[in-house]
Amino acid sequence: MPTVIEQLELEWERLAVDRRAAARLRATCTAVGVADLGELEAYVRQAAPAAADDVLVALVGPAADGGQLEARALLQLLLPGVRRLAGRWWALGPRDEREAAAVAAVWGRICSYRLDRRP
Repeated sequence: MPTVIEQLELEWERLAVDRRAAARLRATCTAVGVADLGELEAYVRQAAPAAADDVLVALVGPAADGGQLEARALLQLLLPGVRRLAGRWWALGPRDEREAAAVAAVWGRICSYRLDRRP
């Protein structure tokens, strides 16, 4: 059975090219000149830190207000760090349990993030 991170990656393969998903995040995609969520991810991965941060900020506000697609896109952008976090939480047990705990922790933080407290 695939781990939660593997399931998220499979889901992202569909979302990355979904035109309806891109339309729902049109402002963010248009701001950086991309056509879909896959291109948005590629942009953030190669962008200068300040430019990548602008995209994260554009997603986290709506995500914290209940925007599920914004939260999902942000989770995808943070997934490399989530993987590393899961790898370090060896005391939590098997890999699949560590990954599930890390994803849940990051998802909860995304959905409750307060931009007004941002440094």
